[in-house]
Amino acid sequence: MPLLIDNDTSHPLREELLQTIVSDLTPRDVELLVVDDETMQEINATHRGKNEPTDVLSFPLEQNVPHIP
Repeated sequence: MPLLIDNDTSHPLREELLQTIVSDLTPRDVELLVVDDETMQEINATHRGKNEPTDVLSFPLEQNVPHIP
C-alpha cells in the first residue's frame, strides 16, 4: 500500500515512521498532505463550509473528492 506524502511546509517529517504506521493500520492507499494554516482554512471552507483552520481533515476513499491542492 503506497503512502503518498506531500509536505507543503518547512517542517521535516519522519516519512519512514509514517510508512510503518500506515502499513500497520490499513491495507489501503493513504495520501497525506501537510499544509500551513492558511491552506488548511481554504480546504476546510471549501469542503466543510467552515472558514477557519483545523488540525486534521480526512476524506473516505469512496468519496469522490477532487484532488486537494
